[in-house]
Amino acid sequence: MVTPTVGGVPANDAGLMGYIIHGMGVTDPEEAKKTFERIKREELGYHEITPETGELKEQITYGVNNIRRTAIGPYIGNWMIQANIKNAMSQINLFKDLRGTKGKVSEGGVVRPYGISKLDERLDCIYLVDPYTNLPVVTTYQEFKGRVSSPTGSVSIVHTSEIAAAGSLFDFEFRFLKGQLKESDVMDALAIAQTIGLGSAKSLGMGKYRILDAVVLDPEKPRVSAAKEAAKDKKTPIAEEAPAVA
Repeated sequence: MVTPTVGGVPANDAGLMGYIIHGMGVTDPEEAKKTFERIKREELGYHEITPETGELKEQITYGVNNIRRTAIGPYIGNWMIQANIKNAMSQINLFKDLRGTKGKVSEGGVVRPYGISKLDERLDCIYLVDPYTNLPVVTTYQEFKGRVSSPTGSVSIVHTSEIAAAGSLFDFEFRFLKGQLKESDVMDALAIAQTIGLGSAKSLGMGKYRILDAVVLDPEKPRVSAAKEAAKDKKTPIAEEAPAVA
């Protein structure tokens, strides 16, 4: 990852407690419990912040977001990478120029963990790995702020999100029906996918990655249509039978 990966999954109770302990540094069990109850009661959700002299209604919404994780560590969902590549192919008009490619990539494709990111038998988890330890990356938390306008007034959006630091590594393989795609098409799409990025807060420049190595492999035994096989057989010369010798 060139920039941090930002989690966008609203924290459940376990995720919120993880933020309190690891993000806020509250390690005392009793204090952690009190902080947990206060955040859920007073901070999460929408709150009115319109000043007394204000004419337009203004609200603030606060939330805590996590990166998806298992007991092993944080991961990127395989569907996120597939959507990232699909978006990149759309940006360079591959779906428009090569009819039928969208279905072969979307419905006929699947992303799977590979190499250092294959830490268990789950095929949907592309684990984020520390480049120095080759272990699941240790995450931190960061606050992000934004503002949107609505018919009822302005809404300030504040969220504290779990992040995996820049430099985190991940490996994946993408299997799909090749169709008319050439190796250069795939490489062009991967080049754009790096810039589009993964995870949340992409509009703030987060989630961008750099591909260190990519290999495009053709199927060992590509499927050949029956019509092509028949045409091939017709072109194959048939050896004349040798005359019998007395």
